[in-house]
Amino acid sequence: MKPNFRIAVTLKNYNSFTRGIVQLTGPDLLMKRHLEMLGYRQIEISRYLWQAMYMSDESARQNYLSEQIWPNRRKGHASLLEDQDLVIS
Repeated sequence: MKPNFRIAVTLKNYNSFTRGIVQLTGPDLLMKRHLEMLGYRQIEISRYLWQAMYMSDESARQNYLSEQIWPNRRKGHASLLEDQDLVIS
């Protein structure tokens, strides 16, 4: 049985946050609130992290997203993330 929840993955640039204090700027904060109102759990990923050299492998990206979606899942258990569930482009 597949889990029943919605997830929105958003890539954030440096200008998505204020200077000095790490807070979302107006448009990004509004998008986050709208997604929450629609029932989505938002996962925010820094564009720099996503494009880092160690994340260039598709399996590394899938593992990272899997860890973000299911943070309490223990290592070694069968993956809840199947190939057809996640498409990275």
